[in-house]
Amino acid sequence: MKKYLFLIIIFSLVAGSCSKEKFQKNEDVIPNSDFEIWNGWSLPFWNGNNCPACSKQILTDIVKQSTDAYSGKYAVELLNNNVYPAFIQNKFAISSHPNSVNGYIKATLVTGDTVIVQISLYRNNVVVDSGKWIGLESLPEYTAIHIPISQNAKLVDSAKLYIRGGQKKTAAWSTSTVLLADDFTLR
Repeated sequence: MKKYLFLIIIFSLVAGSCSKEKFQKNEDVIPNSDFEIWNGWSLPFWNGNNCPACSKQILTDIVKQSTDAYSGKYAVELLNNNVYPAFIQNKFAISSHPNSVNGYIKATLVTGDTVIVQISLYRNNVVVDSGKWIGLESLPEYTAIHIPISQNAKLVDSAKLYIRGGQKKTAAWSTSTVLLADDFTLR
């Protein structure tokens, strides 16, 4: 009986510490930051300007699921339609102030174009801290990006991650900037 009681106590302690560690580790997670969850053409937890059924005159299917992923099965691909750049954003609750956001980017940029990843931290719907990465050149392989976040505020309650694709096409209209993003984390 003592042996079973001892095993139950050990199991409870181990299970309790694992759960606590898992909770602390995943406490401030960017929902669907690995872009593995898709609902048809829709990317759950993210808002953007993708609308495949909106217009036949211009390409409106500009935020796509891609199998060219850094990790897992999928990444997100943002295309330009020569009218507006593709973007996605995800606003979510956080309980502590992160120091940075990290992720992986792969991009083919038209000359002179840029792509952006930006993080904004909020307290009561007011931006209190932020960080920004601007891509100025093509990255033919997935490249890690590290975006330091300003540390002006001590208290935050939410964050918004914004990813914007390119704004340009070539003069011949045959090629546009393509941005692939995957596996974002807060640190």
